[in-house]
Amino acid sequence: MKNSREYIHLWKSYVIQELLKIFKFEMKKLGFFRELDDEEKVKMLCSAFDGWLKIYSPSKVYALLYKSIRDADNARTTGTIGNYRYHEIKFIIVLVDKMIIKYEQEGWEIKNYDIQIN
Repeated sequence: MKNSREYIHLWKSYVIQELLKIFKFEMKKLGFFRELDDEEKVKMLCSAFDGWLKIYSPSKVYALLYKSIRDADNARTTGTIGNYRYHEIKFIIVLVDKMIIKYEQEGWEIKNYDIQIN
């Protein structure tokens, strides 16, 4: 039993690090650089990843992140981001949480990330 817990912990640590790499890549691609090197903000994000991974697969978490990062970019572009422009990571976490709540309330399935290969 102890080995399976260690395996799960190791797996989750690996997945969180991979999600963090993908998150940083997507954020940089859209010009969000403000907080990516802030250790406390990254810890907060990794804690959110940990919570989401208790319920959703890594692919679903990535799909939620992908959409939320683009929604944050749209909010920034349209000027509706408000004070979150100084708290980019927190804004993404809030957007993911709101999306999860909306999907649960509506009974919608959160789909796995579907990579578009051209």
